[in-house]
Amino acid sequence: MNSTYDLHKDNLYSSLYETLGERIISSFDKKNIEELMLNPDGRLFVKYADGHCAHEDTLSEARSEIVVRTVASINNMDIDIKAPIVECELERFNARFSALMPPLSKGTCFCIRVLKALNLSFDELVSCNFITERHAEIIDSLIKKRMNCLICGQTGCGKTSFINSILNRIALLDPACRIICIEDTPELKLSIDNSVSLFTSKNISMSALLRTSLRLSPDRIVIGEVRSAEALDMIDAFSTGHKGGVASIHAGSALQCLDRLKLLISKHPYAPKKGIEELIALSLDAIIVLGKSPNRHVENIVYIKGYNIKGYTLDYVI
Repeated sequence: MNSTYDLHKDNLYSSLYETLGERIISSFDKKNIEELMLNPDGRLFVKYADGHCAHEDTLSEARSEIVVRTVASINNMDIDIKAPIVECELERFNARFSALMPPLSKGTCFCIRVLKALNLSFDELVSCNFITERHAEIIDSLIKKRMNCLICGQTGCGKTSFINSILNRIALLDPACRIICIEDTPELKLSIDNSVSLFTSKNISMSALLRTSLRLSPDRIVIGEVRSAEALDMIDAFSTGHKGGVASIHAGSALQCLDRLKLLISKHPYAPKKGIEELIALSLDAIIVLGKSPNRHVENIVYIKGYNIKGYTLDYVI
């Protein structure tokens, strides 16, 4: 039975390779490729690690539709006019696939995100000007003191890669700790021996995994990205003795990060009606803000000192 299933999947992948073509398939072997994006007009763009995009190829609507339907079949999914969305893994590409078809868009469009988050040492980050030596010293101090940190930045600024670098550093500075890592898609690389990786599913939310993780005896909790009401569960975990946590959030500055965190917490069915800012200030110790212009880098590190009627008390380290 398994051999028959494997043969069927092999045939589907062969069909996918043929439909995409050698030019596109070869892109997956390039180390600096991050995403392949097909627009409804048929133009396919490649996004590189340095942030620039290039028009790589053009696919007909028929060819594009075959790609999406083949990927859906590989993952035992149905796609039709009532459900014209596909979101799934492409294991053999080590990639995440998201697609929409008419009537949701004028033509078939998809994005293939290659899961090749970098795993650089702090020395390498300093040498490529992602962080300064001063930043590296501060982050080492945050790790040693087990302070709870949020990594914030816009899309494409390297949040996942930076968390991987921090995980490497934790393995060096605190090798005896136990880490529970929670994410939607497997991108974070745990090099520490005593660690567990948990992944969300259609039926199991990040909030549920966060609550369960507390019973797995974590020293540190790491969250790939906070996107919704699980923000309250994260803050609760950080404020109840689980120090040294790390998570990322989509925001362009420290203040935007704090405002967005409050918004996400308020979505939780058990969110407090007041005092959210005070809870955040008690639970979080620092925010590391990433930028991507002209190149990816740490813009600043911000210590959260407290909250009062005038707002947050923040200490910026440039």
